[in-house]
Amino acid sequence: MRRLPVILLFIVMLMSCSKTPDYVISEDKMARLMADIYIGDAVVETEHRTFGNDSLRKVLQQSIYAKHGVTRELVDTSLYWYGHNIQAYMEMCDKTEEILQKRIEEAERAGGKSDGAPRHMSLDGDSVDIWSGIKMRRNTANIPSDFISFNVSSDKNWDRGDRYTLSVKGVNTHNLV
Repeated sequence: MRRLPVILLFIVMLMSCSKTPDYVISEDKMARLMADIYIGDAVVETEHRTFGNDSLRKVLQQSIYAKHGVTRELVDTSLYWYGHNIQAYMEMCDKTEEILQKRIEEAERAGGKSDGAPRHMSLDGDSVDIWSGIKMRRNTANIPSDFISFNVSSDKNWDRGDRYTLSVKGVNTHNLV
């Protein structure tokens, strides 16, 4: 009977032990961090004009690290450790995939959809950019055109009587548009 508390204490100690050492980001936290890094990489890839230089990419990466309260050195050390502990790395990758899948499902439930073009994302609802055409159009004497045709698809939030605004920004215009 006297051994029971010792055995219970030993079991509790084993259960509270983390798979990762103190100098490594835990699997759950690392999975959340990696999910945000993957999303950040996707944003950089789809918005390559906005993130045209390395300094803006570094700022995005540093902001992701700051959100998770980690440093570049801690992430590098953790990735090195995970590289030598493949089973833990695979489990962390599985958790990352689950997190990303849940985020995709949540975005789809909230009305998020891709318009088919990998460079443009649209969300259903009010005050969003529904334009799926090219974002810049140059009108010159060499390319005369008085008409630009387009179509807009409706989403689940469009109601009869809704009002929409088509905005145009003229750059270097010398004549009235």
